[in-house]
Amino acid sequence: MIKRLDHIGIAVKNLDEAVAKYGKLLGLKPSEVTEVPREKVKAALLPADDFRLELLEGTAPDSVITRFIERHGEGQHHLCIEVDDIEREVAEVKRRGAEIVGEGVREGLVGKVAFVHPKSARGVLWELAQISRRDTPKTKTGIRHGHVAIAVKNEHEATAEYQKRFGLHLALQDFGAGLDINRSYFDLENGDVELMEQVHDGIVTRFVEKNGEGFYCIYFTVEDRDALTDRLKAEGVRLIDDGQTKFIHPRESHGVLIALTPPGGRRGGG
Repeated sequence: MIKRLDHIGIAVKNLDEAVAKYGKLLGLKPSEVTEVPREKVKAALLPADDFRLELLEGTAPDSVITRFIERHGEGQHHLCIEVDDIEREVAEVKRRGAEIVGEGVREGLVGKVAFVHPKSARGVLWELAQISRRDTPKTKTGIRHGHVAIAVKNEHEATAEYQKRFGLHLALQDFGAGLDINRSYFDLENGDVELMEQVHDGIVTRFVEKNGEGFYCIYFTVEDRDALTDRLKAEGVRLIDDGQTKFIHPRESHGVLIALTPPGGRRGGG
């Protein structure tokens, strides 16, 4: 059974710089920085209040992270979802038509893991994980998971595919709301996964045309958003404000568009 978002994996060129940057932006500190020789990566886990970020740097030219950055640049690499029983969940998603990457179930940094190929999940690499290692921040961060937005070409088809492949609960469909965007939201225990399709020409349409379907934005719920954004502005961090949601520009956060919303903000905005 799919339960909750455990972490979001972000591919970076320089792990030390990325750890320092996320500390500056969001106050997140690593619980551990470690090298995983088998995967040819260095990794840092940064716990927030109800999820983690995983920053990943390739340590060899043939590392999957190095190759990912060569093709796509720095940015969101994978979405890790906690499951009760990894063997059973892998068998189930395979039965539902998803392709599992490589050797299937293996030991990962957070427990037993397996990866669902991006072509089975609208351009997103899904990591399924039976968690044996949990991290909590030493002090409350005020940062919680809101939702992960995935840009797709056809929201109706993508929604049906996600329901079939992952058995997710469809919590809400919102057609044509805000910027002519069709949205579907799937419930996790600590937030949502959103599929979004812009029905006319716009920023999301152009994103899909340039990059293909895949990760678009991470939404974080911030306990005191105004205080955080005021601090970031004072420090010269580039922000985007669409009148409803405040975003950290991807150039400031190693290729990741980060939306900051206050507690209680509605799905898709703040």
